[in-house]
Amino acid sequence: SITTQARVKITNLSDLTVSDTSDADFQIQGKMVVSAPNGGEVWSVGSSQAISWSRIGSVQNVKIEYSRDGGANYGNMIVATTPAATGSYNWVIPDDITSTAKVKISDVSEPLVFDESNNNFKIRGNLNLTGPDGGEVFLISSSRNITWIRYGSIANAKIDYSTDGGLTYPYGIVGSVPAADQTYSWTIPDNPTLQAKVKISDAGDPTVADVSNGNFII
Repeated sequence: SITTQARVKITNLSDLTVSDTSDADFQIQGKMVVSAPNGGEVWSVGSSQAISWSRIGSVQNVKIEYSRDGGANYGNMIVATTPAATGSYNWVIPDDITSTAKVKISDVSEPLVFDESNNNFKIRGNLNLTGPDGGEVFLISSSRNITWIRYGSIANAKIDYSTDGGLTYPYGIVGSVPAADQTYSWTIPDNPTLQAKVKISDAGDPTVADVSNGNFII
């Protein structure tokens, strides 16, 4: 029974002329509980992820925002109003890479009724290696292109290669190249193998990486 004008009245059942009421209004509020993201999730730029919550009371509509600084500021709008009863909202993750993201859900009619993620989650970019992707034959000393697709504003990429089918990547191709280039010309080294693979990773976050789907030949 959500209201900003609640009062209580007490009456003597033996004498109904004896009663008293609250001297001023009090408020009955609903409650919001964020269930996801609630800390520890890793969500990639461009992916669709479900924000979910529980509603206690007849809250009608909620506003959803996110913070990129651990909850110090919530100046980033996800949706200004969405029905609270649905308990879920699909969010396409923006290109706003951070390791200290939180989500806040509040009652549109009563901003003091809100909840936020208990702990930080991570918004990260993504890299998709498109070549070499398996089956190619690269001749020593020839020049071949390594290609990839960048998702999100990853600044620089690191490229390595393996000669043991991806068990290890001990050989560096380039320590840092602009990820936005999405191509790198590689002069094939004198290191013959039937089990070569390439690995591309975010130079600033090695957990963001992709490797050749299959072996190629040097």
